[in-house]
Amino acid sequence: MRGVGYSLGRAAVINSSGQIDGASGTLSDCLHVDGSSGACGGGGSGVIPGFADNETPAGAVNSSNRTFTLTHAPSPSGSLTVFRNGLKMSEGVDYTLSSSTITFFFASTPQTGDQLTANYRYGDPSNPLGTLAASQVVCSNVGATTSATTITQLGSCTVPAGILNSGDRLEIRVQYSHTGSASGFSGEIRLGSTTLVARTMASSETRLTGTSDWSIFGTDQLWDSQTWGTTAILTLTSGAGTEDTSQAIPIQFRGQLTTGGGDSVSLRNFAVIRYPAQANP
Repeated sequence: MRGVGYSLGRAAVINSSGQIDGASGTLSDCLHVDGSSGACGGGGSGVIPGFADNETPAGAVNSSNRTFTLTHAPSPSGSLTVFRNGLKMSEGVDYTLSSSTITFFFASTPQTGDQLTANYRYGDPSNPLGTLAASQVVCSNVGATTSATTITQLGSCTVPAGILNSGDRLEIRVQYSHTGSASGFSGEIRLGSTTLVARTMASSETRLTGTSDWSIFGTDQLWDSQTWGTTAILTLTSGAGTEDTSQAIPIQFRGQLTTGGGDSVSLRNFAVIRYPAQANP
């Protein structure tokens, strides 16, 4: 069964509901077993961090040693995935991470003959820009036009399941145009069940522009939005969200006319950009 994140031309990923989604990321990324994606290869430079794949942490595997060292410090630390004999270990349950040092709990101490491997992102220590994470365009497109007096979807975008983490931020931008002067018009942005933008403009207004920021901290979410027109004043608003980020999140761009009369409202452009959490002390 197709999930809401299903997309043509991408590798298939099974989401947490057992449905098929399209893999997220750029087309040049490598796909991980857990369905996430990232840069391929070992070293990195420029603004894209490096990626260590199938690295063997340094340390004696002798049933008593619990401390192992990675070649680089994972950045962000949450990018680290540790496997013991092919089984994924859990941070906070099987081990702790401090800089580039992995310390296993007693109950999870690697035994003689065990095989340890690790995958993680890291900054390029020889290039300051290598510690920076690149933003990701989730979608950017043009929308439709309507003369309806009921709220109508003019464009949409889906944030794939599981790619949003604590510290991440979404930036959403939208531009509407209004043709005619017989009717006012409205524009709306909905992220999941959360309304980020809902503004009605006068019949004399020809534009509606809006931006929204939506951020995650722990299990909480906050958002803020601003809208304006060619003559309409800037308005600001903010609120809290309760979206399930483990599931795909649809974003809808909607519009309508206030009354009939031959006018139309068009979604000229919309974009959603993800800024991933990145520690860079």
